[in-house]
Amino acid sequence: MIIIIDYGMGNLASVYNAFIKVNDKNEDIKISSDEKLIRDADKLILPGVGAFGDAMKNLEKFKLVYPILDHINKNKFFLGICLGFQLLFKKSYENGVFDGLGIIKGEVVRFKTELPIPHMGWNTVKVIKRKGIFENINDNSFFYFDHSYYPILEDNETVATLTNYNNEFVSGICYNNIYGVQFHPEKSHFNGLKIVKSFLNQ
Repeated sequence: MIIIIDYGMGNLASVYNAFIKVNDKNEDIKISSDEKLIRDADKLILPGVGAFGDAMKNLEKFKLVYPILDHINKNKFFLGICLGFQLLFKKSYENGVFDGLGIIKGEVVRFKTELPIPHMGWNTVKVIKRKGIFENINDNSFFYFDHSYYPILEDNETVATLTNYNNEFVSGICYNNIYGVQFHPEKSHFNGLKIVKSFLNQ
């Protein structure tokens, strides 16, 4: 069973539709905030649009922090998308200072650039770690982005992809059973669906 976590932070339908589109093995895919279903899931997807602090408050409100951590600690596959990717880190400085899930060592900071913020639209990725969901992604493949903050990692061993927006930033990670992407695979057409399908086939 695959659960797309509903914690009140948006864009669930487009993520669900992308997974359904490539679900040729008839996997059981659900959108849910049910703690038991999340604990029982084989794979979890944490999407999200909005502010980091609000997202953490919602995860705590729905009592989902420990089920997510438990899932990851059991070495079951996890995918964080956009804000859901940022929540994997220890801390964010978005509209204050907020603790994240603390699974990946690093902090989420705002872009410092004269380029338009948010970084919105199509951009390319450079594949650093060709493994798991990134195995079939070519260098300079285009993905869709929409964010004002990005993570700075303490350990570069987890870096899977880099993207340039004035400076290079980490746009994808791969760490054991954990994947995270700053871009939106559900909005990235062919390349995004390759990521989605690869995650389903893990």
